[in-house]
Amino acid sequence: MIREGTCNFEKFLEFLCFLIFKYIELGFKKMLFVIDQSSYHKKAMPMKIGETLGIELMWFYLPKQSPWLNPLEAEWKIFRKLPLRKFKDKQGFVDLYTGFLRDRGFK
Repeated sequence: MIREGTCNFEKFLEFLCFLIFKYIELGFKKMLFVIDQSSYHKKAMPMKIGETLGIELMWFYLPKQSPWLNPLEAEWKIFRKLPLRKFKDKQGFVDLYTGFLRDRGFK
């Protein structure tokens, strides 16, 4: 699921619902989300989704300023500094970023 633009609460909520419904289809009743401290991650509405659907959603917030727990964040900072050309489509960007991560040992 790829969306254009910056992340905000509405996009996070859309992504969260996408994940939750996919896992409900697979029969899961409990889910753990590990997320950072972004303000849109901490709004109360996502907590109520679990109650409404009758499933248990658990949240683990990464401590602030903890890049050792989120190594992808450090790689993203490097990637953003690269001189990027404009892409004709989203797949061009996805291919470049996937290759960038693969070159650094991410699978």
